[in-house]
Amino acid sequence: MGLEIQWILKPIITEKAFKQNESMNKYFFKVHKDCNKNDVKVAIKEIYWVSPKSVNIVSVPYKGRNRRSLVRRAYKKAIITLKGKDKIEIVQ
Repeated sequence: MGLEIQWILKPIITEKAFKQNESMNKYFFKVHKDCNKNDVKVAIKEIYWVSPKSVNIVSVPYKGRNRRSLVRRAYKKAIITLKGKDKIEIVQ
């Protein structure tokens, strides 16, 4: 276990993520703001023992406060597509 494990913060579990998981074998993770695709790919291999087909990274912007909602901080999200019949077991 090395430095790679610190890149993955937590899985994102939403309805949209669940549907993508079932149909397209994609998984969503909140990742550290300084990581890149290669860091995420190595971390996924080390933690879950699966080989990602592709890794996409999205920077989710800060959303300010208005009368009804609270502040949502900016974060980085990784979308991992797995090869073949590989699966990741995510425990809530």
